[in-house]
Amino acid sequence: MPISSLPYSVQVLTADFINDFQLFDLDEQVPFISGMAPGDPATGGGGGTRLRGFNVPYFRNGFYRSQTPESNSIERVEVIKGPQSAIYGRVAPGGVVNYISKKPQTKFRTGIAAIAGSYDYNRVDAYVTGPLVKDRLYYRLDVAYYDMERATEFWFNRTFNLSAGVTYKISPNTSLTFEVEHTDRMMNNYYAQARYIDRRGSDDPADWVISGSVYDLPDRRIAERLVNFNVSGEERRTSRKMIHIIYSLNTAWPRT
Repeated sequence: MPISSLPYSVQVLTADFINDFQLFDLDEQVPFISGMAPGDPATGGGGGTRLRGFNVPYFRNGFYRSQTPESNSIERVEVIKGPQSAIYGRVAPGGVVNYISKKPQTKFRTGIAAIAGSYDYNRVDAYVTGPLVKDRLYYRLDVAYYDMERATEFWFNRTFNLSAGVTYKISPNTSLTFEVEHTDRMMNNYYAQARYIDRRGSDDPADWVISGSVYDLPDRRIAERLVNFNVSGEERRTSRKMIHIIYSLNTAWPRT
């Protein structure tokens, strides 16, 4: 069903739009979404983002998730505004954000992209998709890695993401898709910049001591090394799996 026929307000950011403007994070996409205000950029992943004054829940393919996904595996971003977003089963007066995954394709395709920018920003994305069994089984693999910093000293974010999907065509009108996503993120937000860890020559974390300000150290390069590799910023490893079946009643009305 076309968006213009829906009885509620929906705004969509397509994959082409996201790639053309390099909007890889929800915080970067917010200025292009009316009624949405950015959260605290130091938290990453759209933390604290509000839509029409209310906190925003995130979904992927209609299923709730606690954090925004990485953009390398996203086909489009749907922003459903207003209380009508309750169709997703979660009360959100301002609306919800629903991320739609990229699907395996029937023809073989592959691609790679590399980006470099200010504040030591480096990003590499790659994908491959195609058929495993002709007219029956298809696959897709998306990989991304980025390393970024900001104007705040000692802030960094290093993230690796792998997303894979397999689609089995049960019948002309029915398909089953299995998706898996794994993310490794090492992030040091600005709250960690003022402290460092003194290992005291020991490899046992029980002997380590959290010391004072890195600005008191005589050698700033030593301070940066200590912060980047020893400070207790935040390390996350998350894995998610999803299975969904799509049955098309007709060409305009698929059911999930």
